Parts: sequence; structure tokens; C-alpha cells
Amino acid sequence: SAADCLVQDITEERFVLAINGPRARTILKTLSEDPLDNYNFPPSTAQQIRVAGQDVLALRMSFAGELGWELHGVTEEASPLYRALLANGAEHGLVPAGIMALNNSLRIEKGFVHYGGEISPTVTPLEAGLGFTCKLKGDQPDFVGKAAILAQRKEGWTRRLVSVQAKPGENISLWGHEQERLYRDGEPVGMLTSGGYSHTLGCAIGQGFVSGPPKVPATWLRSGSFEVELPVQVDGNVSFQRFPIQVSTKCLVDPGFTRVLGEGL
Repeated sequence: SAADCLVQDITEERFVLAINGPRARTILKTLSEDPLDNYNFPPSTAQQIRVAGQDVLALRMSFAGELGWELHGVTEEASPLYRALLANGAEHGLVPAGIMALNNSLRIEKGFVHYGGEISPTVTPLEAGLGFTCKLKGDQPDFVGKAAILAQRKEGWTRRLVSVQAKPGENISLWGHEQERLYRDGEPVGMLTSGGYSHTLGCAIGQGFVSGPPKVPATWLRSGSFEVELPVQVDGNVSFQRFPIQVSTKCLVDPGFTRVLGEGL
């Protein structure tokens, strides 16, 4: 019947390669004749294009917060495309990067959320700073949870996702830490959800939730002194110590999000 549906697992049949960085467009243009400028291929869109003689589904998305594309194709074509990208990108400084560089550094610099870390079924879009993704106007279609989000927006949410930054040069690590407590003026107000290191800023960075007055305003964040509590090993013994941090509702690097547009903007 018209309602019949077939679900098939094609995980092993598909690949994805992500190319990110200010020269991503320059490199791709050496392998593709398709237009890749911001007008013809704007951010957050997808197109079928040819790269190195292969048909791929290109997504103008970047978990790194830089100019970039995800290239999706048939698994058998992954290796030839990978080698072509490395060969043509060598003169532009293209190098392989691992998931830790992407997930525990670049992503956190941009304040991008990760499911299972910053977001889950227990976190609302308003608390995660994602209210802009919801169609909340009265003339827009209804969806499951819309009434609850509107009610929370009216009443005010009391916890908020923030970016966390240690002092440059502070010899601490937030990498791999989750659930560590965050303090404001000596009182526990939240916890870390992700941690890593920013090579752009030269310091430890992270993300976490803090609880405060309704809507957790930026004035409340700026008026307090924040610390993170971390396990420290001294002479074979582990104890918890607090270290000063800065918190912000904005991302730590390129808050204007101009880098995703690339050269020439």
C-alpha cells in the first residue's frame, strides 16, 4: 500500500569526510567545477556536486565553526577521494585531524552542543540556548512540546548553558571532565558537561550548566566570581581543588560567526 515503508541499515555503505578551515573552499575548487561561493552554496544547505570525479552529497555544515563541508558518498569511493583531498590540499596546509580535535577543542570554542553532553531529553531548548531553532510564533505550526517551551519562556528558565574558560597559562586540564562542580561566589551552581583545550586562546575551556535567577541573565553571570572544582593528585593522593574561571553565554571564539563564510565573506 501507499503506507508501506522499508527501513534499511546502510551504515557500512556510506562514508562522510569533513573538510574544515579557511582554505576549504580553495582546496575543493581544485577538485570540483561546481560553484561553492556563499551565494550559490550558502551555509546550512546541501547539494549534489562532483568532487575529484565522484558524485557526493555536500552539506555546508561545520562542527569546527570554520568554513567547511561534509562530503557524503559511497564507501568504495572514500579512499580515492580522501587521497585526492590530501594531495591537492598539501600546499594549502591540509592535514588529517582526529575526533578529539574536533569534539573536544574546536566544537567547544564555538559553543556547539553535543548530544549526551550538553543536550538530552532533560534539557529544554531555552536552557541550552537553542530557542532560535524552535518555531514559537503563534502563526507557525504546532509541535510536541511547544506549549511547554512557551510556558517556560514566560516563567523564565533557571539554568543556562555557558562557555567556560580558564585563565591563559593556568596549568589545569578540563579535558574529559564531566559533572565537575561549578561555583559562583563560593556556592555550587552547576556542573561541567564538556572539557578540552583551546589552541586559539591558549587555555583550558569547557561548557556547563549553571543555575540562577529566571533566565539566568548575563548581568548575574558578570557580577559573580566563578570557579571549577577539579581532582588534583599530589604525592599520590587525590583531592579536590577549585580554580578560577570565566563563564559566558557567548561562544569563546568568533562570536560573530564570520569564519563559516570563509575568505571574501
